[in-house]
Amino acid sequence: MRSVVKLPKVSDTDDELTVVVWRVAVGEEVVAGAALVEVESSKTTVELPSPVSGRVVEILVGADQDAPVGTPICVIETA
Repeated sequence: MRSVVKLPKVSDTDDELTVVVWRVAVGEEVVAGAALVEVESSKTTVELPSPVSGRVVEILVGADQDAPVGTPICVIETA
């Protein structure tokens, strides 16, 4: 089964975030709760954890790209 990870709201004032750096790569296994991606709002930088365990099959928003909250940012294949 595939799980689509969406960009969460991390600030009351920002409706768009910048993906700073991915902590995983396509093909890599990730455990729920482990660092997945670092994002930046106008006031802070936050490391987002993976919501599920599995293998990263697609990254939809690259580093240094802006995206609205709720945008799918990656796909993880779960067991």
